[in-house]
Amino acid sequence: MALGATRARVLGMVMTRVAWMLGVGAATGLGLALLMRELIGMVIYFKAEQEGGSFVLLASLLVACGLCAAVIPALRAASVEPMHALRSE
Repeated sequence: MALGATRARVLGMVMTRVAWMLGVGAATGLGLALLMRELIGMVIYFKAEQEGGSFVLLASLLVACGLCAAVIPALRAASVEPMHALRSE
């Protein structure tokens, strides 16, 4: 913001970075879970061939929760006064 960014731009940058990290993590975890569902089925009783949708639903729920959790820090970062931030450094 000290270099001229608007509050909306700062909020967008923070949320974009969070969404990128959540997407990569969810895709990696979902891919590994789908590859290892037979092994998971041996440990926990469930029908592995029918649970692909549950994995996708849970991954999307985790991404949504992560985005909701990132809103407050993003709003806080967007509301920092530039002069206050520069003086504290």
